[in-house]
Amino acid sequence: SEPFLSATANPNKPREAIVNAVLTITPRDGVDTKPITITRSARAQFTNSGQVQADQAAAIEAQERAARSVAESLRLAVLAALGRG
Repeated sequence: SEPFLSATANPNKPREAIVNAVLTITPRDGVDTKPITITRSARAQFTNSGQVQADQAAAIEAQERAARSVAESLRLAVLAALGRG
C-alpha cells in the first residue's frame, strides 16, 4: 500500500515592480542647442505571500529599490551627457 501524500500549493507568488523615468534637459534661453532626453527603466522582484501587510511592505520596498536604481542610472546618464557637451 502506498502512502497518501497531500499536495500543498505554494502561496508565494513572484511579482515585479517597474519604474520608468524620462528626464528632459532643456537649454537656457538664448542657447542654440537641442534638449537632451534621457529615458531609463528599472525592475525589482518581490514575493506576495498572501499576508496583506507583508505583501504591501514587500511591494513598497521593491518600488523603492527600482526608483533608486532609476535615479542612479539617470544621474550617471546626466553626468555623461553633460560631459560630452
